[in-house]
Amino acid sequence: MISDIKIDKINLNSKVPKYCQVKDVLFKTVKSLPPDDALLSECQLAEHFNVHRFTVRQAISELVKEGILYRIHGKGTFVSGSKQKKNFSQERNIACYFRNVRAKRDDDNFFLEIFEAIENEIGKHGLYMLYKKMSDEKDGNVSAINSLAASGVRGLLLDERITDDMICRMELSDIPAIVVNRKTGIEGAGSVSFNNKDASLKALEHVLEMGHKKILFVYKNTDPNQLERAEGFLEACRKLKVPIENILLKGACEFDLSGRMYRKAIKEGLEELKPGAVISAFDWIAVNVYAVASEMGLKIPSDLSVLSIGDITLAQNMTPPLTTVKLDTYAMGKEAAKMLIEENKNIRSIEIPVTLIRRGSCVKRGN
Repeated sequence: MISDIKIDKINLNSKVPKYCQVKDVLFKTVKSLPPDDALLSECQLAEHFNVHRFTVRQAISELVKEGILYRIHGKGTFVSGSKQKKNFSQERNIACYFRNVRAKRDDDNFFLEIFEAIENEIGKHGLYMLYKKMSDEKDGNVSAINSLAASGVRGLLLDERITDDMICRMELSDIPAIVVNRKTGIEGAGSVSFNNKDASLKALEHVLEMGHKKILFVYKNTDPNQLERAEGFLEACRKLKVPIENILLKGACEFDLSGRMYRKAIKEGLEELKPGAVISAFDWIAVNVYAVASEMGLKIPSDLSVLSIGDITLAQNMTPPLTTVKLDTYAMGKEAAKMLIEENKNIRSIEIPVTLIRRGSCVKRGN
C-alpha cells in the first residue's frame, strides 16, 4: 500500500511548478505499487506536500489522462495495471468532442458531471482522454472531428449539439462514435440519452398526486430534449386522462442567461391558466418560475407548486428546495464511456432511467 511507502517531498522554492513536481513524485512512487492499489486522498497528499489540494488534483488528473492512475467516483484514485492495458487495441485515445465544459454557469455541473464520469471511466481502463472543444461553426465541427478520427483514436464521444447531418458528413471509417445526451437516428452511431418522456410522466404523476388540477408546462422550444419532454407531457396527460382545458404548454427560445424570454412565457402562462402547479422542462427554467412568482406576489409552494426536470446542484439550494426528476448525469457519462470501451464495435442506443426527488417546492393542494 502507498501508506507503507516513503513518499519524497517537493522543493517549494523551485521554479518548477508545484503540480509538476507532485506529478513526478507520484509517478515514481506508484511504479512500485501493484495494480488497483489505492492512492492517499487528495487532502492527505496536499498535507504531505504542503500544497493546495487543487495542486494535487491537477497532478493526479494528468496521471489519469496518461493512464498511470484511474478514478472511481466516490471511492478514490487507484493504480492502473499492465493487465488492464493488454486487453485493448493499439489506439490508446478516446476522443471527446464537447462544448466548453469548464464554463462558469449555474447549470455547468450538468455537463461537468458527464465529462468527469467519462474521464474517470477512461482512466480506470488505462486509456487516455483526448479532449477537443467544439467549434462555433458547423463546418468547423465536421473537419475537426474528421481530424480526430484520422489521428488514430479508439472511439469518439460527441456533444449533443453534433447533429445527425454533421455525423453523415464525417469520415469515421470503422471508428465507433456515440452521441451523449441526445438520441441519434444514424445507423452505426450510438447514443446515450435520458428517458425524457418518462421524466415528464413522473413529474405529472407527482403533481396530480398532490391534488393539482391545472398545470402549466414550460420548455425551451429549440432544445431537442426539452421538446421530447413536452411531447412526453402531452402523452402523459392523455394517458392519465387530464382534461385538455386544464393544461397549457409554453415554449420559449432563450439564447442568453438573462431569462427574459422564459419569464415572459411563464408570466403569460400564469395569467392565462392560473395553474396550481408549474412543471419546467429543465431546472434553469424553474429558477425563472421562482422569479416570476415572486414578482406576481405568489408564494411557493403555498400559492404555486413547482416541479422541474434535471436536479442540477442549484436545485437543492433554492428556497424552497426544488422538487425535481433527477437526470443522473454521472451515470450517463459512465455508460457512454463504458459502451465505447467494452463493446466497441457493438455500439447501440441506450436510455438512462430517471428518478423523482421530493423536496419542498411541490406540496398537496391547500397546504
